[in-house]
Amino acid sequence: MTKTQESATKKTDSPFNVPVVYSTTEAALAELREQYAALMDDDFVIADSKDLTKVREAIADLRTRRTGLDRERLDLTKGARDFTERVNAEAKKIVTELVAIEKPLKEKKAAYDAAKKAEKEAKARAERERVEAVQAKIRRFDEMVVEAAAADTEEIGHLMAEMGAVEIDEAGYMEFTEQAGKARDEAMDKIEAILNRRYEDEENARKQAEREKELEAERKALEEQRAKERAEAEAAAAELRRQQEELEAEKRRQAEEALAERKRIESEKAEIESEKARIADEKAAKERKEKEAKEAEERVKAEQARLAALKPDAEKFKDWVTMSLEPAIESISGLRVNTEEGHDLRGNVRSTLLETVDMIQDLTGRF
Repeated sequence: MTKTQESATKKTDSPFNVPVVYSTTEAALAELREQYAALMDDDFVIADSKDLTKVREAIADLRTRRTGLDRERLDLTKGARDFTERVNAEAKKIVTELVAIEKPLKEKKAAYDAAKKAEKEAKARAERERVEAVQAKIRRFDEMVVEAAAADTEEIGHLMAEMGAVEIDEAGYMEFTEQAGKARDEAMDKIEAILNRRYEDEENARKQAEREKELEAERKALEEQRAKERAEAEAAAAELRRQQEELEAEKRRQAEEALAERKRIESEKAEIESEKARIADEKAAKERKEKEAKEAEERVKAEQARLAALKPDAEKFKDWVTMSLEPAIESISGLRVNTEEGHDLRGNVRSTLLETVDMIQDLTGRF
């Protein structure tokens, strides 16, 4: 251990390892708890101003003791606070010196670590590139299979020649030599299978083309035969349509003549029926007029007989008007009244009697 470390870690006796004593002691606290026990009791409730005064005085006493205690605390810890500031300042000075010594050492170590890391990454990158290059050559076999799948027979032959010329050894493929050999063999088998299928496809295509050529010739011959048959059928159908049209025209002509004859007969029947109806209407009208004239004559006779029977009674009413109403009207005119309302009443009565006379004269004037 260095002297600096010994100095930093050495334990010294603190000048503050002394008992802490306040003016408010445990005994004083016990006395206060006893003094205010009744006010602190859960069952105590402020009931009046006297109780309120006791509680306020107790609070004031305790607040005074508490604030006084805080001032005592500041006085007691002043030396401790000064000592703490000196200790912290000295520690900060020592830490600054230690960092000045430690910093260049850390920088050298960081530079060494960075160089080692870069070297390790470079080796890893070179290894990845080496492996990727070998795997790319191995993947080329599968790529050639994909190219063969879309190539014709000549192009497939070139791909097989290219693949066969590839030398599989440890110098070119290193630890992947076995994988490369297996990949090339599998790829070669696949390309050979593709080439064989291509030969089969070309042969099938040739046969299919020949078969399609034969079918095309058969189709043309069949179309020509069908066209000939269709022309003959159309000619026969046209002749049949012509004959049917002539027959239909004749049927329409006969139907039109029959329809015209039916219309003529129906028209004549309608005229006959119309004439019959006209004659019947005229006869009925004449009979109705004769009946109405006879009924009117009978009503006139009945009315004349009724009036003749009523004439004696009518004469009686006429005589009554002359003998009774007319003198009454004259007498009302001479009737003396004393009031304006009596005068109006006399006029109304006289008018009513005159209207009655006129009405009776109208009713009896026909007799």
